[in-house]
Amino acid sequence: MTNSPSWGSRLRAERQKAGLSQDALAELCECHQTAISLIESDTNRPGDLLKVRLARALRTLMYGLSTSKVA
Repeated sequence: MTNSPSWGSRLRAERQKAGLSQDALAELCECHQTAISLIESDTNRPGDLLKVRLARALRTLMYGLSTSKVA
């Protein structure tokens, strides 16, 4: 079994690659900055709607953010 990066670390990497702050990403996703912070720290996992919004805001595919092969 391989150790995959966590959901939070993948989100942080994609957000930073896009040059966005947590506040900016939260605004694009119509959520609070705290939600982004909690996801990035692996305290919370996003629901399906927020996963779609995150993927759209970061212009990536959901499976690129997910640790599983199917998102």
